[in-house]
Amino acid sequence: MPVEPNFIAGRAGVAAVGLMALGVAFLRGIEGAYRPGMLDRWYYAATQHDTATAWSAWCFTLGVLLLVPWAAGLARALGPYSWPGAALAAVAAMLSAVGTLLPFVVVTMVPHGEAAIGETLLGVALTFDSLFNLVFGVAMVLLCFAMARDPQLPMWLPAYGLVASVLTMAVVSQAWSPVGADLVLLAGPAWLGWVAVTSWQLQRLSSEPSAARRRSSDKKRVPLAGVMDSSLAAVAK
Repeated sequence: MPVEPNFIAGRAGVAAVGLMALGVAFLRGIEGAYRPGMLDRWYYAATQHDTATAWSAWCFTLGVLLLVPWAAGLARALGPYSWPGAALAAVAAMLSAVGTLLPFVVVTMVPHGEAAIGETLLGVALTFDSLFNLVFGVAMVLLCFAMARDPQLPMWLPAYGLVASVLTMAVVSQAWSPVGADLVLLAGPAWLGWVAVTSWQLQRLSSEPSAARRRSSDKKRVPLAGVMDSSLAAVAK
């Protein structure tokens, strides 16, 4: 019996959330990680805790890359309206994977004592992480518009996603502002929770008979979709 693509995408999303949570756990005790103005402390702490830094880097990298099949599954489940958002989410994930692997490079390939090189690479990692939050936040907004058109999904899910997306986009300021870095404490769990819930929804849809899904798709759109369509029309004017 073939495995439903939605099921695979849902599992990929759950695995992505788990790996990134594990990456955060490995960063505990590493002072200055992903904080502006503290690259020297981050470099010193990373070299002192090189194993934890390396594991954290790989967890983050594999986690964000798993967002690519998750986004593809959302695009397949939600239809053409979701394609721009899903494509942008995949691009954000691949860009982020470049930055998340740099701490591993710093602790395994940069010669000891070359602090300037190490701090520069960590600065690039911080910048890529900021960029990821901005691009992924925009992707979340686009995906929420698509979700609001789908009667198979609960109305609160796109509403929750929009709130999480605003927090996520604000984290772009972490590249230069400690306030932006602190905001990760709210934005991170918010968007990871949204990915986890959408992943569960994908797995739920994969378990429903196709006939039941067709009947559900014949229902009227949820009211939130109409509000969003009106908002888009107002912006276009």
